[in-house]
Amino acid sequence: MVNERRIAMELRWCAFVAITCGAIVQVSAPPASAADATRVSAGLSAFYTFEEGEGDVVKDRSGNGKSLDLKIEKPSAVTWKDSALVVRSATKIESVHSATKLAEQCKRSNALTIEAWIKPANTSQKGPARIVSMSSNSVQRNFTLGQERDRYQFRLRATSTSDNGIPDTGSGNGKAETKLAHVVFTRGSDGRVRFYVDGKQTESRKVAGRLSNWDVGFPLILANERKAERPWLGEFHLVAIYSRALSSAEISQNYSAGPKAGIDPHEAQRRELARAEQTFATKVAPLFARH
Repeated sequence: MVNERRIAMELRWCAFVAITCGAIVQVSAPPASAADATRVSAGLSAFYTFEEGEGDVVKDRSGNGKSLDLKIEKPSAVTWKDSALVVRSATKIESVHSATKLAEQCKRSNALTIEAWIKPANTSQKGPARIVSMSSNSVQRNFTLGQERDRYQFRLRATSTSDNGIPDTGSGNGKAETKLAHVVFTRGSDGRVRFYVDGKQTESRKVAGRLSNWDVGFPLILANERKAERPWLGEFHLVAIYSRALSSAEISQNYSAGPKAGIDPHEAQRRELARAEQTFATKVAPLFARH
């Protein structure tokens, strides 16, 4: 009699979990989208929305060829929050393989856009502290978006600049503050570079030459240099890389869309589904197997 009661209770539990999992599956049915329709998608090469909420991987959601996912070297140095990643102490977030697709696409177009919704932890970071970089060490890079105290700085390798991307282009003093900001650097095929902060152009100049000397073997890195000697602390809310120069109107469009415009509204449901499936596989399925 005791065994019969126990079996009945186990089967009721199995039915409950199965129904619950089925409900979650139905809720989670809509597929993920690479970016919200309110954002510019033409020419998008890599796209990170930091909506994972857990783990040590930041997914590339661009849908552009092979995904260029990033791995957090020291998960203990970061904290996940609502659609953001907070870097609290030095680490690096590096692509799991070379950023070849980015380098090749930008070499072909001779143009690029680096866009980031970020919140610096302070205005004393220097080096510049690396925010977004495609490089191999502190003196070899294709590009770097960095922070030098109270200004943003961009280093771009071209046939007219050094392998370190010098001379660099600055955003102007006082543009880097400890608040959420939309920071964009563009370089057109004609060599014209522009800096934008919160939708407003802060710098424009010419960087002649071509991007034909880019190294396709460099990885993409956030929050540091590859050898971890230029850490940046702060919050990442969104990072997008385009293989063309966005226009002022397109930058205004992305700025107006905000840092969560590319967020997949079903990501949280997908995480719950994964947990439910894990529970079923480890706790429920074995009970069915015994009966």
